[in-house]
Amino acid sequence: MAENRFYYLYLMCYHTALREKQKEVYEQVFDIHLNLESELLPLHFHQNGFDRQNVLIITQEDSEHVQLAKWGIAPPESDIEAYWKKVGGGSLNNRDDKFFTTAPEWKDESLLYKKCLIIVDGLYEPHKVSNAKPIPYLFEQENQALFALLGIYTEHDEMFTCSVITTSADPLFEEIHNGAKRMPMCVDPLDKDYYLNMTKEHDIRAEFINFRSIKLNAHPVNRDALNSHVKSDREDIVEKVYYPELDSLF
Repeated sequence: MAENRFYYLYLMCYHTALREKQKEVYEQVFDIHLNLESELLPLHFHQNGFDRQNVLIITQEDSEHVQLAKWGIAPPESDIEAYWKKVGGGSLNNRDDKFFTTAPEWKDESLLYKKCLIIVDGLYEPHKVSNAKPIPYLFEQENQALFALLGIYTEHDEMFTCSVITTSADPLFEEIHNGAKRMPMCVDPLDKDYYLNMTKEHDIRAEFINFRSIKLNAHPVNRDALNSHVKSDREDIVEKVYYPELDSLF
């Protein structure tokens, strides 16, 4: 059965943005080397994870360089597309409370030894409203600064696949992402080595419990960000949109 992309659009952590065009900015912010030329960067005003496009990651095994990876993790030595079709959105993110409990062993191993930082400068989440379609919000730092989402990755020949790690929502995400009340683990670039160097289960479990997200701002955007049937990777998608139904909520 084909992935139910439309259904998953209303859930979480499947939509990001990456708009920074200058490779020097990535190198300075994350203290890394970026071997891609600026014109080859996988830039998007709105990226839908179900499109299985490339993202930029920094891996635990090589924290000084940026790699390209397909968003949608698959087990090592597996048929990637068959796995994507089987698990759907389950390849795009992983709950922190499933590791070391019900997650498959290869995911636990990835969390210990194959963590990554997925570079973004924005992410989208849906807000549920009564008697209306969900309203997407764009979360970003001030001045659209780069940050990262903590994730895990696997290697397939010369290709990487990756997935975002999600955790319990902080107050901002709990108010806006009021359906699932969860959020991706949003990481400050200055904490790159802190997260990538964790290799003990006890330390990682403790971090999941004590995690504090970076400060993000959020504003509502066009509902096209939740519609897989229209072109949403366009410049105006990041602009703030007024919805009368939000007046009584915030």
